[in-house]
Amino acid sequence: MKLVFDIDPIPKKASERTRWGGMMKNSRTRAFEDELRIMARQLWKAPPLEGTLKSIWHYYLPIKDKKLWGTYCWKRPDGSNLRKSSEDALNGVVYLDDGQLVDNQDVKFYAEKGRIELYIYKI
Repeated sequence: MKLVFDIDPIPKKASERTRWGGMMKNSRTRAFEDELRIMARQLWKAPPLEGTLKSIWHYYLPIKDKKLWGTYCWKRPDGSNLRKSSEDALNGVVYLDDGQLVDNQDVKFYAEKGRIELYIYKI
């Protein structure tokens, strides 16, 4: 199954400490996850997937340099941090919990416009 989200990918950032010593999500990460969750609910009409899953994430990172469009992005942000924020956003919508994702791949590309493509399969 393929899902396409027209949103600029945002990596998971370290949490911020509250003045009471607790931890909270970075506000930029939280806004991204909230937006992605809303998009997922609009696209995913079925109940959340159960069981073990394989995921392939394609991240298209916006860049102005046209000659780099479509090439691999080998610089920051880190692919695993992009996946962490995306996986958390889809908990309870596409799958019950991101712990179900046992085989994961993430690929980063430069593009004119940011987007995320998720290919998800039951194993």
